[in-house]
Amino acid sequence: MCSSKLFLNLVSRIQLSKKANTLAETAVAEIQQANTFQKVSYSVPPQSAAIDMIRGGYMIFQSRIFTFNRIMEALRNPDGKMIGVYGMGGVGKTMLAKEVARQSVEDEKLFKKVVMVTVSQTPDLQKIQKAIAGQLGLKFDDSEEDKYVRAKGLHQGLGEEKMLLVLDDIWEKLALYEVGIAFGNDKNDCRIFLTSRSQDVVCNDMDADINFSVKELPLDEAKALFDKIVGVQSTKSPDIQALVIEIVKECVGLPIAITTVASALKKKAYPIWSNALQELRRSAPTNIKGMYKNVYSSIKLTYDFLESNEAKSLLLLFCLFPENMETDIEGSLGYAMGLESFQSITSLEKARNRVFALVDNLKASSLLLNVDCRDKVRMQDVIRDVVVFIGSEEHHMYNLRNVDELEDNKKRKSATAISLLSVKHDSHPLPERLECPQLVFFLMINQFS
Repeated sequence: MCSSKLFLNLVSRIQLSKKANTLAETAVAEIQQANTFQKVSYSVPPQSAAIDMIRGGYMIFQSRIFTFNRIMEALRNPDGKMIGVYGMGGVGKTMLAKEVARQSVEDEKLFKKVVMVTVSQTPDLQKIQKAIAGQLGLKFDDSEEDKYVRAKGLHQGLGEEKMLLVLDDIWEKLALYEVGIAFGNDKNDCRIFLTSRSQDVVCNDMDADINFSVKELPLDEAKALFDKIVGVQSTKSPDIQALVIEIVKECVGLPIAITTVASALKKKAYPIWSNALQELRRSAPTNIKGMYKNVYSSIKLTYDFLESNEAKSLLLLFCLFPENMETDIEGSLGYAMGLESFQSITSLEKARNRVFALVDNLKASSLLLNVDCRDKVRMQDVIRDVVVFIGSEEHHMYNLRNVDELEDNKKRKSATAISLLSVKHDSHPLPERLECPQLVFFLMINQFS
């Protein structure tokens, strides 16, 4: 005879079994309909492989995976209209922004398009508007010189499809409505991702809904990055191995500093490594905003390691152009020839070949960046700050931000080169006469927006 208790258990099990089969069938149908799963995050790699994982050209560090995944989660949430990251210069914010943009569009299909522009320390409203317009496929007529007319056109363009707008390297508050960026109630759900060296700019000036800090690399990851760049052959010597940790420590966890020093020391002999550590520890003082004092010496070290004075002269010439500007290599050839930067050059063709060879050398030393066009180059902002300092201290080459700085008699009389980077239509007029007995180069940038 069967007990009633056993009978109830059998009925319950039959009901649960039918329910489980129904759920399984539903799950299979949904999986088939979805076809494939999208990538929703980066998994944490083993400690020893923290920088061996590379996706889309982006090097993944274990210490940053949690932050990266939180950023992606914030982008999936429609409530966060503006997301910001902040950290010191050279910490890797721009590379992080590029990877966020790539994964948002290519992997997760969160947006149909990404527009990325660099704002820089001295924002040029017209340049920013034209950069956004170019990526949207918009063209402004020559008559559309009024910034508000351009802003209206951009607002319409940004409202056409769901997109992510990346504003890189913001130093102060940027009036989005003046640019033409409006995202509050747009049905297209335009989102903004911004980067800055300053936490105050992200959190207070720009009032980002969500913000994240990008920190320096921990020592183990910094060393792993350093080792990856210099290679096994460079550190075979036990004497050099003893210097590696001390040199990496002096780079204060900044990928830009680690990369520049490692590139300079690759395949070098022990005396060069030993001297490098001494130079890094000297920590020359600078006025570079937001940088550790050691970063200056690490980048200057790479500059000092350049094998030719011609390469140094060309780098100093590039730093006279505006920040984040993509400098035309062919255009710089004329300036270099006029400054007599090359030795034993008798023809324009030979000078052109020399310039491109020097540019390749500077790229290999991590002092210049590649851009999409092979005939142009760009200097990373932290490196440019250091090279500007070197130029002013060692060669009396001055980057002036406005006409008022021309009133400095000491600078004028000692200057060998002057770059006047911001001459606006409403600024003080240029003096009728300048007494600059040592001057051999003068560059003036006009701004009319």
